[in-house]
Amino acid sequence: MREATIEVLNKDEMVMGTPTTGRYFVREYENGEERGGSFFETLEEADNHVANYISKDGEDSDFLPEDF
Repeated sequence: MREATIEVLNKDEMVMGTPTTGRYFVREYENGEERGGSFFETLEEADNHVANYISKDGEDSDFLPEDF
């Protein structure tokens, strides 16, 4: 099952010691395990990404299985 969260970063907040490309951080999960993330400049862009990501639930992931 795919899930995603949107985190709103503080203005000029750095992640892992570097500036981000946007204040909205989308974390992507598959079956409860974090699989990726992206930064977006607007909440609308982040929300559209989440909707697109979740709509692909049940399709093959771009990730290799853990037992590969």
